[in-house]
Amino acid sequence: MYISNCLILLYIHIYIYVYVYKEIQKTDDYRFCYLGPKGSWTPFHRDVLGTFSWSVNINGSKLWYLLDASITECQKMNESPDDNKCPYNIFALQQQQQNLFQKGLICMQYPKEGIFVPSGWYHQVHNCEDTLSINHNWCNAFNIHWNWNILFCDLQNVKQSLQGFVDYDLGMDKLHMQESKQNDLDPNTVQQLLKSYTGMDLEQFVSFLEINIDHIHNCLTQHNFNLFDICVFNFSLQKSKQLIDHSLCVCSDFDSKLLQRLKTMSNHIETMFKS
Repeated sequence: MYISNCLILLYIHIYIYVYVYKEIQKTDDYRFCYLGPKGSWTPFHRDVLGTFSWSVNINGSKLWYLLDASITECQKMNESPDDNKCPYNIFALQQQQQNLFQKGLICMQYPKEGIFVPSGWYHQVHNCEDTLSINHNWCNAFNIHWNWNILFCDLQNVKQSLQGFVDYDLGMDKLHMQESKQNDLDPNTVQQLLKSYTGMDLEQFVSFLEINIDHIHNCLTQHNFNLFDICVFNFSLQKSKQLIDHSLCVCSDFDSKLLQRLKTMSNHIETMFKS
């Protein structure tokens, strides 16, 4: 029971990441109410940026179909998170593909019951009657790498979609196709489209990390914590530094200001470890 409680605390601890970021940036905290009439359903999907999610029924019942992220087919979709590769309705698939759910979970959710959806799990949900639920998507040190990987893949998808574009010249009689190299793409346009597509751009992701790393630093310097709390903070900082160093290696889309902010964060974490 002690181990179980520790794991719960470790998971919930970075739960405040979303709240701290929301309060400072005045942005969406991914908490929402969902109202669906009987017979409605959500398409087969993975939650935004591969986040964890809670869903608690206030009224009504839902039928859930869930696929573990470790299943081969889900791994392929997660490695290349393209909406076109994810079926809209699992019941429209061929019978052979429907048999995927023999590897997954099917469950009913009734009023006052909550369901936790792990990071990267694909699911489709049907409202068996008029249903009202409260929901929350969130991330922590356990799945922040998922968030980055999906954001990075979405960034590549946006850039790829801009490789060939049509420019209509009013002085000509036809459309001309212009092939644009990635280096020639307007960075601001790329980031605007990324934000529209994913709900976050690179600057927001860097700010998200900064705010929460600063929050951990403030907590460590202003409060007294027991050994367990300190271990949780250290784990979060380690994961954050790994992510920052990895992103600096693989992503060439950070401008000079964002690069400097990432390097400053990495150095800041090293300093905290030494103190």
